[in-house]
Amino acid sequence: MILARGDVGMVTGSRIPSQQLFELGRLQNLPSYEDKQFAGSRAAAVRASVQYTTPFLRQPIRVGQRWFLPAIAPGFSVGVQSGWADAPTAAAREAVLRLDAGYDPRSLALRTPVATPTERIRASMTAGVRFFGNSLFVGATRPVDQAARWRTLVGFGQTW
Repeated sequence: MILARGDVGMVTGSRIPSQQLFELGRLQNLPSYEDKQFAGSRAAAVRASVQYTTPFLRQPIRVGQRWFLPAIAPGFSVGVQSGWADAPTAAAREAVLRLDAGYDPRSLALRTPVATPTERIRASMTAGVRFFGNSLFVGATRPVDQAARWRTLVGFGQTW
């Protein structure tokens, strides 16, 4: 099975609430990066995967007379995820800075922001095994756009 999905969005205005920003990261379409590492008022995300479910263990497991457990149904999956986020206006950049709970616009102290725009298209690759009708993923991920090691990845649902 081949799956693909793309999303794009934009938030405009002279005062942008931080809650309306687009965030990308480990749990937001770029699993090889930190959670919510990137943010912006404009964003695009694309993901694609190839999945194969084996013919083994496809029947539900009976427990007693009335109960069933879902079929284990193991399968393999390889996927690529990419994303981009930008903060082109002063209002967007201010909203990204406000993601930091300790942000104070009057403070002159330089702090490392909790999220930044991506500056370029970022991409991740995943490979692993899926169970229970693609509900559980156990595998690894790494960035494609830079040199890095593979990291363990466990996820629920069909996010990757």
